[in-house]
Amino acid sequence: MATKNTKLAALLVLISVVSYLWMSRTLSKIMERPSSISISISEPSSFESEKLSPQPKNKSLVMHMEEPQPRNKSLVIVMGELRGGEETWQTLYDNVLDVNSADLAVFTTDFNKTMTYPNNSLLQRAKYIWHHREYDDWADAIDTINGTSWRKTHLPQFHDYNVFSYRGKNRSILFGGIAGHACDTLTARASWCEHDGSGIIVFMLRHWLMERIREEVLGMYDTFVVTRPDNMYLCPHVFTELDLSNDTVIWVPEGQEYGGYCDRHLVASRANILNALDIMQELTHTPYEWDYEKHHNTERFIKHAWHQKNLNVKKFTRVMFTVKNKNDSTRWQTGENELPSHPGLIVKYKREWYGAQDGCNRVSKEVQEGLLRYRLGDGTLTGNEQQHFTIVILTMDRLHSLQRLVRSLMHPDCQYGKFGMPVNIEFHIDRPKNKTDESWFDLIRWTTNLSWPYGSVKSLVARENMGLRDAWFNAWKPTNNNDRAIILEDDVEVSPPWFMWVNGAYDAYANVRAVAGFSLQRQDLVPLTDRQRRQDRVPSNGNNPFLYRLLGSIGFAPNARVWTEFLNWTECALCNGVDVSVEGLITSRWWRKYDKKSLWSQHFIYYMYHNDLYCLYQFPKNDTQALGLHWKEKGEHFDGTGAMAGHYKVQDLGNVVFPEIGSIRKYDWGANLVRSSPRTLLLSAAVGYKDLSLFSIFLSTLRKHYDGDAMLLLEEGTKHEIKSILLEHNVLYEEVNSTDSWDEFNIQRFKYYTMACKKYDYCMALDFRDSFFQENPFRFLNAEAQTEMIFQTHGIRFGQKVKGIPAHWKMIPTCADFNETLAEEYRTCLTDKALINAGGIIGKGHIFQQLEFIVTGMAKEGCSDQMAVNIGVYCNLWSNVSSVKVFEQGTGPINTLGYGSKYLKLGTKVSNLDCLPSPVVHQGDLLNLTASAPLGGCVTEAFEKKSFPGEGYVLYLSEDLANSQKDHCSNQRRRFCWLVLVK
Repeated sequence: MATKNTKLAALLVLISVVSYLWMSRTLSKIMERPSSISISISEPSSFESEKLSPQPKNKSLVMHMEEPQPRNKSLVIVMGELRGGEETWQTLYDNVLDVNSADLAVFTTDFNKTMTYPNNSLLQRAKYIWHHREYDDWADAIDTINGTSWRKTHLPQFHDYNVFSYRGKNRSILFGGIAGHACDTLTARASWCEHDGSGIIVFMLRHWLMERIREEVLGMYDTFVVTRPDNMYLCPHVFTELDLSNDTVIWVPEGQEYGGYCDRHLVASRANILNALDIMQELTHTPYEWDYEKHHNTERFIKHAWHQKNLNVKKFTRVMFTVKNKNDSTRWQTGENELPSHPGLIVKYKREWYGAQDGCNRVSKEVQEGLLRYRLGDGTLTGNEQQHFTIVILTMDRLHSLQRLVRSLMHPDCQYGKFGMPVNIEFHIDRPKNKTDESWFDLIRWTTNLSWPYGSVKSLVARENMGLRDAWFNAWKPTNNNDRAIILEDDVEVSPPWFMWVNGAYDAYANVRAVAGFSLQRQDLVPLTDRQRRQDRVPSNGNNPFLYRLLGSIGFAPNARVWTEFLNWTECALCNGVDVSVEGLITSRWWRKYDKKSLWSQHFIYYMYHNDLYCLYQFPKNDTQALGLHWKEKGEHFDGTGAMAGHYKVQDLGNVVFPEIGSIRKYDWGANLVRSSPRTLLLSAAVGYKDLSLFSIFLSTLRKHYDGDAMLLLEEGTKHEIKSILLEHNVLYEEVNSTDSWDEFNIQRFKYYTMACKKYDYCMALDFRDSFFQENPFRFLNAEAQTEMIFQTHGIRFGQKVKGIPAHWKMIPTCADFNETLAEEYRTCLTDKALINAGGIIGKGHIFQQLEFIVTGMAKEGCSDQMAVNIGVYCNLWSNVSSVKVFEQGTGPINTLGYGSKYLKLGTKVSNLDCLPSPVVHQGDLLNLTASAPLGGCVTEAFEKKSFPGEGYVLYLSEDLANSQKDHCSNQRRRFCWLVLVK
């Protein structure tokens, strides 16, 4: 018995030891595992018309071994049917997950269904795998939210067309996924409705995802990203650097907005991710009444829903675009072209692809090379290269003024170390016009001996006198679009908060296309000369940042991208003697009156004007204070009499908040508040055209530059493939009876223009076959907001014996109904006038009715619609039209090439005669656009070394600088080159 007890005791001891060892080993392994593991291989119970509960019911296998918080603080959720393939998903891993240290969740179709990508890396990489059920009729899915009552109150009104809508705004693609159903006969065009696309499916997936997040992971992450599996990321998407400190902020990519917000990707914080995803409630559980602005597409309805929730939407630089693997299924876009160097991958939206390329070109060089900059808690930057800030000081021989500026820059409250970047100074020292004297030498010696603890100091001396204009044009050449700099003339003085404010502005708006740069100036000039249309002063805007159309050159920090493009433009503009005056501005009078070599700002004013750009300002609350002071010392613009600063320095700006670009206040030349953007419609008659490539060229170039409303007129019975292309580009269409002859239709098309344009502020009616787009076709509106009708001409004139003119001239008697007196009046008012092209007309919506009346009342066989337009404009047949403008060929928004035309070709773009890209090119098929066009003569001048007298200093041209400055030294207007000063 004792033996048995002894053996039993020994066995128990052995079991205890083994158990202890096993538990110790297991616990050790657990401690080595990630802090949270959750694997789900089921669909949520809400698909069975039940609410999700915290504990799944026999539907999920859930394993949890977790600490209170996961290591990663961001969760990226890929939502939808798996598409794109391994090559696409690798960009997600490299450019999203890894660079942000983020976890991955996949929310996709039923696991039991046949999958295109079995055993894929996406599911292997995912920390969470959630599944949803598919429906033949997604109306059944909507029933799971709150029952079926919506089928009576809402479903009958969910249809494609609305009979109460006006032409051009009656199409809805919002309800894709809902099966065919009876429609409300009072509002629908048909009694039975079917729906294209996947709008309802997208909204339902967001609803189910919202419930998943709320029940399982909401408290575990600070940042959530919801994206698509077919997004390909061209470069890093560092979403962790987006500011989510405001609980109402949501970030979406720029572009692909279609009147609302892009619905393919969003970034939100824990505080607002549920609100961002909750769209269905707004659609099916609030009273429904058709509104094109809300219900045309998913993008517009998301915008409406988010605004109802007071969410603040910001846009980041696009770095992704959607692709399609040749084996992928799709409910909508089938793809346009194969992605170069990626066999089997198809670009779904060319414009989105172009936008991603442009976005990645706008991110820093370090990011493009994979050398990411991470902003740490102490504000420092790490990586193979650090960002730096350049202070460029333009000076010549005013040493006392320069020393005052540098003293202000060295104020300890400037806090240069706050951003963890080197702050370098470059002195750009111009050579006096006359003989150099000791004051110039003293200034050069002082700059070379300056001790600057925050970065490097470089002194650059001009080989000959440049003048202020060329000093500015050669002040700064950004190396990439993320470079930062400020340009200061030496009679400026800065306030201590300047550096914090400028860098904050760069952080907020460096990649915003509408912002030309940031100014320290307290701008007090209202340049508009028409006192009836201007305010007496620039509003202070309550100490908040604002945008003003006028440049502020007193402490100007340019947007690197804008500045680079501006410098490229000046090369052409100066070589070709472009007149940069802007009608109605006092600055244009100054430019005409004074030495143009001393004025640089009018070129930038002109460039801002024609590119719809603004300058950012912030005025301190105290009217006597400014971020930058101007002492108006004796020089090219002032005689120095009583030189003094117009303001005092501000010591503290308070809590500065840079608002979303969409909510910041903007002021025009007259300091008037710009209240809203005009509603625009691009309209073209494509009747009779069947070549798919024509539609592809027209629409892809249009949508690369313009997100607004567009509409094509098609003949009845147009084939489905063409309509599909229009829908893919979110372009409306109207089918018209085309039994008339071509000439007759050209007359009758003006009736359709009138009907389509009624509800718009501006319409552009454009020929279809031979037009393409290089910029936003309505970019000119900031310049022509008071003009009611705009026409474009050919390069030939009535009275010339050139091709085209005699045939038009012979039409005059027919156009005058053979009334010789009237015909002679027409000849008189047409003589020497440029021939207007009827294939490119812009006007306010209600004015098109008058144009229709003129054309349809005059044009007939023997009198073309074009001739009727010319007589109507030049012979002033309008009534109650105050402003009609005719642009000569090579100017204005539409550049009509062809007979007698003049044009420039800069790079790959056709430009107007002012060297700016033509927004619309018409009749480009008549010329060989592959041939280069002369830009004017520029004299090349060789570099040379020069000795410099005085105390061992030598001026020389460094090899690196010579290479970087060759373009700047070969121009006729730039007969100089920087020389580096060393000791």
